[in-house]
Amino acid sequence: MESIWSQIGDYGSSYGAFSPCNRFADHPPVVVSKEGAFYGYLTIDRFKDKAVTAQAVLSWLETVCNR
Repeated sequence: MESIWSQIGDYGSSYGAFSPCNRFADHPPVVVSKEGAFYGYLTIDRFKDKAVTAQAVLSWLETVCNR
């Protein structure tokens, strides 16, 4: 159950502390390049500092979180 595709796991539920689908997650996943460069936090929380803002990514994430 260690996947954002699992609605009942820590990483995919709307209540998981590590889930991008939890607007209040303390530790959402981060997006990094192959070289390890930080791009931003993967979260539906539009107010989180340093969150990913690419609209294509956010649209995809909304689809994942609203399944």
